[in-house]
Amino acid sequence: MKLFDYLFEKEIHPLDFAKTVGLQATTIHRIVAGMSPHLVNARKIVEATDGLVSYDDLIPEVKRKKTRRKRNDRKKLARSGD
Repeated sequence: MKLFDYLFEKEIHPLDFAKTVGLQATTIHRIVAGMSPHLVNARKIVEATDGLVSYDDLIPEVKRKKTRRKRNDRKKLARSGD
């Protein structure tokens, strides 16, 4: 369960949860927004939620952007190999 869902379901304000866990409210807001927490903070959250929010739930899904090399970059690479 994502932290946002846990807080919503339990009707807990992020500020109150932050105080309970011993973290700053900004830290909780960042995690809810999708930032990955430090391991120590993740452990506090997992323990405070009795495992309902797992470590995997706290790690955001990484989506890689497909990058395309520009035509000029390809030409430069081809010339540098000569």
